[in-house]
Amino acid sequence: MQRLPVGIQSFDMIREHNLVYVDKTEQIYDLVTGKMGYYFFLSRPRRFGKSLLVSTLKELFHGNRQLFESLWIAQSDYHWQEHQVIHLDFSTISSRSSEEFHNNFSWELDQIATHWNIDLSKATTTQSKFKTLVTQLAQSKKVVLLIDEYDRPLLQHVTNIALMKEIQAIMSDFYATVKAMGNKISFLFMTGVIKFSKTSVFSGMNNLIDLTLSPDAATLLGYTDTEIDHCFQPHIEMIAKEQGVSIANVKDNIRHWYNGYQFSKIPQTVYNPFSVLMYLQTKDLRNYWFETGTPTFLVNLIKAKQYNVEDLDHAEIHTDSLAAFEIETMRLIPLLLQTGYLTIKSFNTETSNYQLGYPNEETKASFLLYFMEMITTAQTADISNAIARLTKATNSGNLEEFFTTLKIFFASVPYTMQLPQEKYYQSIFYVILSLVGAYVDAEVATNDGRIDCTITTPEHIYIIEFKLNDNEVTALRQIEEKKYYQEFLHTGKAITLVGVSFDMEQRNIGRWIAKKM
Repeated sequence: MQRLPVGIQSFDMIREHNLVYVDKTEQIYDLVTGKMGYYFFLSRPRRFGKSLLVSTLKELFHGNRQLFESLWIAQSDYHWQEHQVIHLDFSTISSRSSEEFHNNFSWELDQIATHWNIDLSKATTTQSKFKTLVTQLAQSKKVVLLIDEYDRPLLQHVTNIALMKEIQAIMSDFYATVKAMGNKISFLFMTGVIKFSKTSVFSGMNNLIDLTLSPDAATLLGYTDTEIDHCFQPHIEMIAKEQGVSIANVKDNIRHWYNGYQFSKIPQTVYNPFSVLMYLQTKDLRNYWFETGTPTFLVNLIKAKQYNVEDLDHAEIHTDSLAAFEIETMRLIPLLLQTGYLTIKSFNTETSNYQLGYPNEETKASFLLYFMEMITTAQTADISNAIARLTKATNSGNLEEFFTTLKIFFASVPYTMQLPQEKYYQSIFYVILSLVGAYVDAEVATNDGRIDCTITTPEHIYIIEFKLNDNEVTALRQIEEKKYYQEFLHTGKAITLVGVSFDMEQRNIGRWIAKKM
């Protein structure tokens, strides 16, 4: 059984050590042979295999055919010519200040020049160094330029617009030079998480083909179901044997937790490769991807715009809204889509709207837990313990325990976060219940009004109505009068109607009343 390439983003290391490699070379062939163009940009979430793809391209253009033996491209008509490759990885260039970024970027170009025995001593700027480097290399053959994580220096300072703009100015000058040297560059491939607009960063590089939402690149990164079965079957069988469950059960767990990313209009999903590898290595279902980075700026953006968190799982966005970002304008929904916290669920051809949602259990649970930590004073362990008690209460029908535990959450919300709006409390309620793992629908539409919240567990359905400036009896009466329960009568589950009032003086849940159907 081949070992797993956990944490390894170097193609040559994976191949030389005979680690598992999911063969993407058939799609790569279409990239490098000019069938799709010559200058590309690809946006994908972090830890999604961008660096491995760039490393693979690098070895391919170096003509290292021996590394590709047994892969699809080795049997193709690809011409194994050696090219001069300039590889820039901006994730390795420190940028705590614009000056530091400029100096480190300049040093990186010096190192590349040293590798090629090119003298840059007369070049005084990053633009002149890059121009000299490309000009010298292109004397014999045009250059291949690979740029990985181009936006990392910007994303590190997303809450500091002034610093972002300083770094942007340096990057804009560089990309203007790249554009000017286009006649000496035969192939350009650039990756990042977010596509900032041409006016913000790319300085007129209008010749880039954006593969981000292209069907041609929908499965270029990430694993498909077929690839999971073909490449990881021995590891899945081993987990099933050790845990005493079926192979189908293991696959269902992997699919539920780590699949669900869709990168085009075509309904083809892929798995998060980092999380799959971590799970197969540890044999433990956990939120691996989320643990590698904290989206503080995203949560702060949600709080600043007072966005309803429960709306994220049903968000819609028009095609035109997916255009590149300006530095000063960080729109939440497109940002969540590009960073991987939301994904495409479907596309409406009549309206040109994308329907979005959380990709999988890992992303949803992790994001909501982190959001809860941000808006309360509770620690992760306290939240997890309370979630366990709430889960037990909803499954057993113990509403007394449920509401007693629920008040702990509201008591931990700082006064500064309180808003005198029913929607705010409903959002907190939704996040908590989503973490419980029950099936939660907030504001379910009926033919006679809207239900504030329904909770479905294996044996119970709870229909809940909130009242901020009224009492729990009025809330319960509304459920009965509007017959919100009718559509659930056929389920055979125990149905409970719950009216809830909020105590604004205490800034917590007030009284509640329940009635079984």
